[in-house]
Amino acid sequence: MERAIKAEGQVLLGWRDVPVNRDMPMSPTVREKEPILRQVFIGRGNDVIVQDALERKLYVIRKTASAAIQNLGLKHSKEYYVPSMSSRTVVYKGLLLADQVGVYYKDLADQRCVSAIGLVHQRFSTNTFPEWPLAHPYRYVAHNGEINTVRGNYNWMVAREGVMASPVLADDLQKLYPISFAGQSDTATFDNCLELLTMAGYPISQAVMMMIPEPWEQHEAMDERRRAFYEYHAAMMEPWDGPASIVFTDGRQIGATLDRNGLRPSRYVVTEDDLVILASEAGVLPVPDSKIVRKWRLQPGKMLLIDLEQGRMIEDDELKANIVNTKPYKQWIENLRIKLDQVEVPADFVAPAKAAELPCWSASRPWLHPGGHQVHPGTHGQERRRGGGLHGQRQPAGRVVGQEQAAVQLLPPDVRAGDQPADRPHPRSHRDVAGVLCGPQAQPAGHQPGQPADAPGAAAAHPRLRGHGQAA
Repeated sequence: MERAIKAEGQVLLGWRDVPVNRDMPMSPTVREKEPILRQVFIGRGNDVIVQDALERKLYVIRKTASAAIQNLGLKHSKEYYVPSMSSRTVVYKGLLLADQVGVYYKDLADQRCVSAIGLVHQRFSTNTFPEWPLAHPYRYVAHNGEINTVRGNYNWMVAREGVMASPVLADDLQKLYPISFAGQSDTATFDNCLELLTMAGYPISQAVMMMIPEPWEQHEAMDERRRAFYEYHAAMMEPWDGPASIVFTDGRQIGATLDRNGLRPSRYVVTEDDLVILASEAGVLPVPDSKIVRKWRLQPGKMLLIDLEQGRMIEDDELKANIVNTKPYKQWIENLRIKLDQVEVPADFVAPAKAAELPCWSASRPWLHPGGHQVHPGTHGQERRRGGGLHGQRQPAGRVVGQEQAAVQLLPPDVRAGDQPADRPHPRSHRDVAGVLCGPQAQPAGHQPGQPADAPGAAAAHPRLRGHGQAA
């Protein structure tokens, strides 16, 4: 940790043992695995002026130090964890009951400890035995429910690591990988992605909108600028779908949102002394009815936000209108989007007489009709083949293939599938259309130059190709 602080040009001010109440009742099993809790104080270096820049440096320090310690492969390296490293928020975690947190951590009982916000998560272990490392250590979110798309979300985040760029994080971005580790929970993976977007300069409310969009595609009544916002970011970030109710904070704003399925409760009250209480159920904290001025619930896809710098609660419509109007998303989409049904296809591009010129078209397979459907010899389509990825579905119609080819022609040469450098494998070397051999490397084993792909020698090497052209 100290090496990482020095490497990033910041100043180590010192360490502190976090005062805890070891006299409180605690089971022997929990006491036996109680961790050592220490707090590090870091001063900003000469190259850091604003607080946001300091937050990013602390983020880099935490990620690089944690990765270096894990890479050592020590016996107890998994017990090392940094719940929070921020100049705005402090996270307290522990294998504790809800009413024990403020008793165990003496700082929380100190009268000088004052905060405008508090975000609390209590985990009920239903499928794992409670452990200190499993006490949820989320830095930006708490979460009720589950993210059902987490595996795909995690894989896409890993895939993006090679192409991501940030003018805010600049060269520090490469130090942050991996953003998430395999095997983390759904909420931890969500928290890591939200943290990255926030550190890259997105307001936390906008980052949450990008990750958990409203149901916008078929929402005809939605404002067109808001729809354009969601459509634009859909190409950048796939939705993290629940059912989930998520509360979030970066120390300046605190809010909550419900995913578009809306299958988790999230209710709130506003009191006459400007206290807002939101929880997964009503009545979590006792509030006299005489002090409540408003009582309501989150709705699917909606967001509730409290901005501490403005000192007010911002409703969903106002919040999202301010975000979607900051950039001309609708104009950007209209300038960049290409729809297949809007592509002008030349009249002779996919004429039936020209069917043999279509990619992967084989004149030796008469059951692949130019019109787009396929019929097995003697079956008239009643026994369409199974397997090979088609599952009995028809081949794409010639018009659709033509539109796709015409769209590809609009792309610059360096990104077309057929214009690849010689040192890269041919993109069609693995039969990307079921039942049709494609590309120069797609001939079966035993094939002789000049021999048709479905000649007896080829069929002998791949018996499943005989009779109906199915890919082996």
